This record gives sequence, C-alpha cells and structure tokens, in this order.
Amino acid sequence: MTDGSTLGEDFGRAFITILHETLSGAAPALGDLDRRAGDGDFGDNVRVAMKNASRNIAETNPSTYHEWVQAMSMAWLGVGGTSGPLNGMFFRELSKASADESAPSLEQFAEALAAGQATVQRYGQAEVGDKTMIDALAPAV
Repeated sequence: MTDGSTLGEDFGRAFITILHETLSGAAPALGDLDRRAGDGDFGDNVRVAMKNASRNIAETNPSTYHEWVQAMSMAWLGVGGTSGPLNGMFFRELSKASADESAPSLEQFAEALAAGQATVQRYGQAEVGDKTMIDALAPAV
C-alpha cells in the first residue's frame, strides 16, 4: 500500500499473482472437497481457469489493476460448469473497482467485492447458508 487511501499501483499484479499461485496449489484439495459435497468438478475447473489466466496474462501483458483482474475474469469465463461463469462475473465486477488507470482505493475495492457478491447471488440464486461460494464471499465483503 502506498498511503492508506489506495491499494498501491502494483496491487492488480500482486493480487492476481498471489491468487493464481494459491488456487493453482489448492486445486487438488478443492477438487477433493467438491467430490465429498458435490459433483467433484471444481478442482478441474480451477486448473483450467488458472491455465487460461496464465495464457491471458502472457498474451495481454497487463499493466493496470483493471487489466490484471480482467485477465482473471476472462480466464474463468472460459471454464464450464457453474463456477466458471459465476467466478468470471465476480472478477468482472472486481475489475470495475477503479474508473481510471490507477489502482483502486480500499473503499472502491470493498464496493467492488460487494457488487461481485451481489452479481453471483443474482445469477446463482444463492444466499448465505446454502453451502455455496456465497458463504466464502460474505465474510470478505
């Protein structure tokens, strides 16, 4: 962070890089958890999305917060199942946090998180307690 009001000019790269590394490493465990509670495709969906993200980043060479988060959004939109479109729309909302080329403020990022959760809820028709991604998003928002 630079001064408390913005998340720093390198926030987009740092956020997406850490997220990519974390999800890539967690894909097997996430797949195992999904097999226990659902149809078991989430681990594979994560792997495909992170492969797509790597390709998007290499092809577009993002330099702004918006471009970094948009690369992740497009990565998820290229994944099937329910999680692909929902995560894609979530990251699309996050990419809108800053209206210009700068990094968002903490307030803008928080508002984008809330907008992302609202979008996922609208399309996924889930509420807190339904044992969906909303249960993970709500505390962050």
